[in-house]
Amino acid sequence: MTFLSPSVLFALAAVSIPIIIHLFSKFKTHNVEFSTIRFIKALEHETIRNIKIKQWLILLLRMLMIFALVLLFARPVLEGFIPGWMGAELESRVVIVMDNSASMSTIIEGESRLSRSKKSLINMLELFGENTSFDLYQTNPPKKLFTGEIDFRAIKSITNAIPPTASNDNIWTFVDSSLSQVKTSEPNKECIIFSDFQTWPEPIQNKKRLKNDWRYYLVSQGEIQDNLSILNVKSMSRVKTKDQLIKLNTRIVNNGKLPKKNIPIELFFDQQRVGQVVTEFSPETSKDFLFQAFPTGNRMIHSVIQLPPDDFALDNQQIMNLPIIHEINCVLFSSSIDDIFMLKTALNAIDEKEAFLSIDTRIQPELKRLFLGDADVAIFHNPGVLSEKSIKELQTFLEKGGGVIWFAGGQKNQDEALAELGIPASKSVVELNSGYFQTQPSSEFFNLFQDLNVRRLDREMPEVFKYDKISTQSNDQILITLNHDEPFLLERSLESGQLFYFSSLIDLRWNDFAMRGSFIPILHKLLLLSGTDEMNSNSVWVNEPKWIALNHKLLRNTWELFTPNGSKEKLIPDYQKKGLRIQNTSELGSYTVYSDGQLFTSFATLLHPDEIPSNPPKQAQLLSFFPDDNAKWLENSHAFKQVFNEARHGKSLWKTFLLIVMIAFLGETLLSRGSGEVLKKIKVGGPKGTKK
Repeated sequence: MTFLSPSVLFALAAVSIPIIIHLFSKFKTHNVEFSTIRFIKALEHETIRNIKIKQWLILLLRMLMIFALVLLFARPVLEGFIPGWMGAELESRVVIVMDNSASMSTIIEGESRLSRSKKSLINMLELFGENTSFDLYQTNPPKKLFTGEIDFRAIKSITNAIPPTASNDNIWTFVDSSLSQVKTSEPNKECIIFSDFQTWPEPIQNKKRLKNDWRYYLVSQGEIQDNLSILNVKSMSRVKTKDQLIKLNTRIVNNGKLPKKNIPIELFFDQQRVGQVVTEFSPETSKDFLFQAFPTGNRMIHSVIQLPPDDFALDNQQIMNLPIIHEINCVLFSSSIDDIFMLKTALNAIDEKEAFLSIDTRIQPELKRLFLGDADVAIFHNPGVLSEKSIKELQTFLEKGGGVIWFAGGQKNQDEALAELGIPASKSVVELNSGYFQTQPSSEFFNLFQDLNVRRLDREMPEVFKYDKISTQSNDQILITLNHDEPFLLERSLESGQLFYFSSLIDLRWNDFAMRGSFIPILHKLLLLSGTDEMNSNSVWVNEPKWIALNHKLLRNTWELFTPNGSKEKLIPDYQKKGLRIQNTSELGSYTVYSDGQLFTSFATLLHPDEIPSNPPKQAQLLSFFPDDNAKWLENSHAFKQVFNEARHGKSLWKTFLLIVMIAFLGETLLSRGSGEVLKKIKVGGPKGTKK
């Protein structure tokens, strides 16, 4: 506590006046006249001891009254960053950071956090003096909106124009970057941050980088009361065909303070409701839900999980675009036509009319070029030597999300080149002169082939006579193992593509897999898994670039992008990398890409997890990240102007001391009046006498 008029404190000597008067009265003799003992009896309701206590209380109240009165005129204030007497004259640099990320759209007391912050900023402008230089920033997109001497009209107009967004930001990195760019010589430097502080600052960043000579005001926005959030939506069906159930799992959390009852959670496919569940949520609890529905028949399904309206609208809906397989273009490579007879027969049996599966067979002892531009799946069955160009083509194919099914037959001389692609290299060929290795499916197999239509699968697993011994990686999924734990079929993720690797050829000299009832169903499933290209339709975070892979035939087409709000943009392909790079994904929703006026693909943007509203960090913990206690925590409210002024210049306490003076005066009056009434009764009762 400090005093704006400290010279008045010399008047505190007046506190001794009641004591001096009391001491003088002690030395003065008082003559009390009474005629009989009745006067003494009149004091039976108030003892001498009580009278002395009252006298001391009256003395203390008079001293307190004088003490508080002197402090009142000394203008006491709680200490702020800037003394009030020098606020107008002090040259200052004020940097204001306005967080306009997605979470600032949360409704608090009927108004969004962003709108409340903008109003508070405008109302507090008049608190700054003419010697103030002003910088105003928004976080999304990162931009300096104003700089220079304070201009109330211009700053008000610019502040009102700050838009709400669906974007994510790192408020602490942005503040650090903004302050490092400010070149200032003013003695007073202040940074005011309007944010809901969804993320914690990194201790190292703030302790080392945040400027010690800056003063920080952290303006919090209050806690959300009513909000259900969709945390994620995940497809549980890796294969999506027009005749197969699609399974979607979603997790929903109650971030608010209110219990939620009779809440409908709905699933839509192409604007048709295909699933609904009604449930309830306690505060700060989450639940998982599994929806199952058949596709609508379109090649691309626009799926939506929908929640009822609440205080934050941006997390009440999550979109996932699901590509449905209608056809698969397959290229089969081998060094000999005889090696693929049984494999080709099985592929033809899967789709006899070639309405679903298109197979291009290429028999070459040396693969100089692959030409996989239109292929969805590449099958290699004991292929010949791959040239350097072929290996690069295969790498590009995998990067674009292509699928590979590889049947190993002891390929030599290319171990290093294949290993660079992530394809297992053969160590040696293991062959039994008599007998065979048994095979068995793993738990991962049943997760992947859970709807495989095979009776007594254990009797339909192959017997292996010869296989390639290979090295596995920690992230490999072993689907079928030999009885000594060597892999027969494994799955490996390569770039954006998928590899299914058999360590044995489809050849009766190697195994009897082609004679088993599980062969065609498993091969069919692998084609579907490999041919599902979800890279172009995978969701991205808001403001994250999206890459759409194209084959060379589509590069010369006319490309258009329709954004969630309905606007249309023209796209220019990258002819060298063969694809479309979409930079502007600032809207939340579904983007649709058209090729020559026909739907090509679509993808959704998702709300970043950091923007899902949560309760702000605890005040004391957040302030501990700032150097030398140079930060104050302020709550945004209708009286924010006064709150900020008190934090900046200190809170005036004269009203508090005036209240103390009034209470002391009232107490002294009541106690003094009580003593007078007793004396009055004694004086009146004495002359009249009493009767028994």
